[in-house]
Amino acid sequence: LAITRALARAGIEVYAVNHDRSGPGTATRYAKILYAEGINSDRCASILLELRKQLPPNRPIVVYPSSDNIVRSISV
Repeated sequence: LAITRALARAGIEVYAVNHDRSGPGTATRYAKILYAEGINSDRCASILLELRKQLPPNRPIVVYPSSDNIVRSISV
């Protein structure tokens, strides 16, 4: 959450993706939370591509993986 707060305070719009609506990462006012079942699975990359369609099209996106499962999924 510290990274989310720092980015938001710097004026960067932050989106967080979580699979669980009650997870600790969802309790922040500094990010818009998107929910996606399977985000911690091998389907992560395809889920992120689908979620991208919901975000402003004219802005670059930086993905900051927060778990080993996500790193493994998107590094393939």
